[in-house]
Amino acid sequence: MTQKQPVVVVDDVDGESSDGYDDDPVLLPAIDQEDPVLATFETIIQKGVRNELDLSSPEKRTAFLNSYGTNVLTDRTRAGETILHLLAERLAYKNLIRLLVRKFRSLLDERDHRNRTPLYLAIATRNVVFIEVVCLERAKDVDRLISMQCETARNSIHAAIHYDLAYGKTSGSLEATLKLINMASETTLCAKDQDGCTPLHLAVDYARCKPSQLVIVRTLIAQGDKALDELTAKPGDLSVYQYHQYTRDQLYQKSAHTGGGHAAAQAEDGSSGGVAQAVRKAQVHRPENKAGATGHTENVIHVAQQLVAEQRLRNVAKTTSQVSDEPVTLQLKRRPTGNVGATHGEQGQRERESRARHVDVFLNEENANKIREEIKLHYLRTTFVADDTPHDHDAGITTRDQRKAVKFLHGANLASINLCFDYSRCPPAISKDSFEQSYDHMNMDNVLRYVAFGTVELDKPPPPTNPKLAKRLTSLAKSGRGRSDLVFFFNWLQRKKVSYIIKVIVDDLQDRPHCDKAIEDSLKPFDIEILDWQRLDLCPETIFNACRNVREINLRWSGNRAMLRAWSEPEGLPRLPNLEKVHLIWNADQALETVDRVRSNIVDFQARVEKSLKAISSGSAERKILIYSIQDNVPDSEHLVHANDPAKPLHTSERGMHKWLDCMDKFADEIQGVAVPDTAEELLRKDITIALIDDGVNPETESLRGKVIGGDTFDRGFPHDNGPSPYYVSSRGHGTVMADMICRVFPLAKLYVLKLEAHESPEAIDGHRNEISAQSAALAVDAAVDKKVDVISMSWTVKMTNENKEGIASLRSAVLRALDQGILIFCAAGDTGAIIDSEFPYSIDTTRIFRIGAAMADGRMWGPTGSPLNLSFILPGHNIVSRNPHREAAMPGGFEENTGSSVATALAAGLAALVLHCIRLGAIFTEMEKRQQQGKLEGAGLAAVRLADFASVKAHDNMKSVLKAIGLDDSQQKFIEVWRRFEEPAAGLKAATGGAAQMAVVVELARRLALSVRSTNA
Repeated sequence: MTQKQPVVVVDDVDGESSDGYDDDPVLLPAIDQEDPVLATFETIIQKGVRNELDLSSPEKRTAFLNSYGTNVLTDRTRAGETILHLLAERLAYKNLIRLLVRKFRSLLDERDHRNRTPLYLAIATRNVVFIEVVCLERAKDVDRLISMQCETARNSIHAAIHYDLAYGKTSGSLEATLKLINMASETTLCAKDQDGCTPLHLAVDYARCKPSQLVIVRTLIAQGDKALDELTAKPGDLSVYQYHQYTRDQLYQKSAHTGGGHAAAQAEDGSSGGVAQAVRKAQVHRPENKAGATGHTENVIHVAQQLVAEQRLRNVAKTTSQVSDEPVTLQLKRRPTGNVGATHGEQGQRERESRARHVDVFLNEENANKIREEIKLHYLRTTFVADDTPHDHDAGITTRDQRKAVKFLHGANLASINLCFDYSRCPPAISKDSFEQSYDHMNMDNVLRYVAFGTVELDKPPPPTNPKLAKRLTSLAKSGRGRSDLVFFFNWLQRKKVSYIIKVIVDDLQDRPHCDKAIEDSLKPFDIEILDWQRLDLCPETIFNACRNVREINLRWSGNRAMLRAWSEPEGLPRLPNLEKVHLIWNADQALETVDRVRSNIVDFQARVEKSLKAISSGSAERKILIYSIQDNVPDSEHLVHANDPAKPLHTSERGMHKWLDCMDKFADEIQGVAVPDTAEELLRKDITIALIDDGVNPETESLRGKVIGGDTFDRGFPHDNGPSPYYVSSRGHGTVMADMICRVFPLAKLYVLKLEAHESPEAIDGHRNEISAQSAALAVDAAVDKKVDVISMSWTVKMTNENKEGIASLRSAVLRALDQGILIFCAAGDTGAIIDSEFPYSIDTTRIFRIGAAMADGRMWGPTGSPLNLSFILPGHNIVSRNPHREAAMPGGFEENTGSSVATALAAGLAALVLHCIRLGAIFTEMEKRQQQGKLEGAGLAAVRLADFASVKAHDNMKSVLKAIGLDDSQQKFIEVWRRFEEPAAGLKAATGGAAQMAVVVELARRLALSVRSTNA
């Protein structure tokens, strides 16, 4: 082996330079003549280091490949290293890495003598350029590369954390770390190394709690939340939170027992063992807490740190002149192959690094506390079932509850630490002494999941027997009518060291509720996320003073419009910086106005809140507060309020309120008025056809009249005696709804309806007790292929069982045949919260089938859809109704509203068909121009939409590129924001006068859509 060298960054000759960092002069090793493969690789690397390797043009790249040959470039050294291993470790030359990755794809799968892949090694050496090239060139299967387990069973995410990639010298190191995490699947992020640690376990290690680590931890949680459910093997059975605490305690204890010579461990008098002494002092002088400790060393250490804080700051200041300015990292240091013995200078450097690490024990504390809080709060938040998540524990959704939260935070919980205080079933009255005697034994976590109080009053103390005292008390100002009993109980929680409460629930609806001051005094000492203080017309100023960081609030409203005004003012609810949701609860029997008037006032309230938010957030990111209206004692009445809301109950609340649907409705209205010119090209003469494989379609539905061009049924009719049910009868209305959604986006669609066979099943599919026959699905797909359709829409899933294995095999063959014929296939997510291997048809070919999930009205993921990582895109799918549901025969009975990925899938299929139609029109226009200009495209040039563009966009990857280019949301990168591409053309078509002007608008849209394919294939 040659001596290992630091990574050298080489500027690319073609101008695609990579940011580098200054390093010591590189001493090139002597070429090892005993290993000819290694010698060749070293020659290439040395040329790269000397900038003698020019790969800036295709001709030069071809010459390079021909010069060395495939056999050499794919060979291995005697140590088992490929050329990519050496480049990963030694040279950051983008052109060379990209050329080899493109030409020899399998090299990235090879392992060296230490079981490391090139990507893993690049991460270990912080070769950011190498990582970026792999992520770009192998984006489709980068998760597979990342997931490959290497040394000590770590994958590449483990490596990024273990080797502190984010803290490398090269600019973009943190971004590279986050990119790897975002491109990894949840399975990869939850994988364990040989110690049973997930990447998240490693990331929360106290020694790694540097300033940037919080964003890494947040990203790991956002992309791989299930890692929080994993336990370590060594040390055994530790959750992520417990592992953080374990590493924190270990480091503190090590520092506390370290002798002199470490600056951070010096006592105030200069003697050694300062922290250890401080710990002992803390144990002696620690204030007595009846609530009991949590059992963690952190409590003792916290007091110890206060005792040595001043000295520590002096020590840090004194040490900074000796310690390197660079952040102390935990990177794997290379073993020198030259001098084995350490020089005096090297020994001194190690001592300085040791002192720096001990200083970091305390300097990391603030970051570590933030990370620890992030883990705890996230886990506790996920123990609450979201409003839009089914309460079905058998639905495949990982459930967390209080019992699991206790184990996550405290393991066996020998100290009996409580995560809530539920006093909702309290006696109507109790004395302070009785309460304290009854509950002072309880130990509380500093963060509680929830606190709940029912209606309780404190027993009044007996009147004083001392006449002077009695006279003095009567002379004091009398308190108001409002109560203040709960102040005592919340003060008791504060004495128990509670500082953070996720949710507060108080029943305060009796005739004499608590006064504003009592509410403020009760809540002010705590950070509260969700407030449900059940008192009518809660003052906005009181809310702000009591819990200004609240994220969600339930407001009981009397019906008084003045309160809505107060809440919606800039100094009202919009003033709360973290507020995201408001649940407005009202009772029709208590309101003075009519129900319609009340609802109108609520809509006005929502509009005023939006206006106030814009007024106070000018110049900063625009905020949104979601307003939900709930009619008390009316089941299923909760709905999201919109500015133009007709104020109807939940099942009609979203009608016309989706920005997505509103945009596409406007475009659909205009595009169907654009005539399709005649063309001689056979490929362009054919209308866009969609095969809808479902339970049939009722073609008499107004929105579908004239759009169903044929069909077939594969429903045998069992157990009915009348034979197969025809395709023009929708058994449950589901297929009719899907057809309506397709045609809503693409009103010129030609539908070929293929009816499935379904049977009663105990498992719910799309809200019905249906089980799809896999064999009938296979026949339907084959029929679609025979009809040469452009798109197949399948808004259902089927699981493999022992009974349907043959049918699944047939379905697999049929789907693969369709894919090979270039048919775009859209299928629905299972809406079970997770993807499973036996979910068909998607699992037949996950790289060529679009899997669509459902989104809420605001673009957020609908809960049951699961992780966005397993989805191609998400589209509206929550509370979607037909555009005009009250027209005659508009929709089948019982299907006025729909929720689920099935609806989103139909919209996606319609959108893809619309894209095909627009590019088709653009290509027809180009053919017309060519005829008029006698075969030349003067003026149009390369921007013209060509026949090849239309043919190309029918390929899965190209259509995916087009849909992405339409515009994706910033957070999940999955929600297609159609207004970015279609809003302007919709307005242009509406304003256009005459067919030529309309065609010009469509051609420009088609050109933009086609360009996204060309740029991808360039």
